[in-house]
Amino acid sequence: MWSAILDHDGDLESAVTAVVGFYGVEPARVRTDLEHLVTSLNQARLVRTEP
Repeated sequence: MWSAILDHDGDLESAVTAVVGFYGVEPARVRTDLEHLVTSLNQARLVRTEP
């Protein structure tokens, strides 16, 4: 999932679409998992999020 975020320049919706297309899973599940990943990385100060 991290590579999907990088491949889409940090655009989570584009990353969601890519992951859904590749793995055939529900978009809501992917979105939740990506948001959780980014939140965890942000809390660990490994990434910064910008509005």
